[in-house]
Amino acid sequence: MVFYVWCVPAVSSDRQVELMKTLIESLPEENYASLRYLITFLAKVSANSEVNKMTNSNLAVVFGPNLLWGRDNAMSLSAIGPINNFTRILLDHQHLVFT
Repeated sequence: MVFYVWCVPAVSSDRQVELMKTLIESLPEENYASLRYLITFLAKVSANSEVNKMTNSNLAVVFGPNLLWGRDNAMSLSAIGPINNFTRILLDHQHLVFT
């Protein structure tokens, strides 16, 4: 699965979730189902973060760069922050994004 991440400054968190939901719903059906399954699983992992230390932020650091790519398909250090942030927000609000 490849996502193209861009930064939209000064977007409210409610609007971020709405935009994220729209973006993800535009995926091909197979990609959507795979992403939904993975994010649902990672949310269950995060629910046990007291034991496994895998918070949504930690999971975003590990999985974000594998799920999301920059526009030029090259991973640059400047792209890591927005990618991890997108993934963290997706994990934080997965119950709203995948309804």
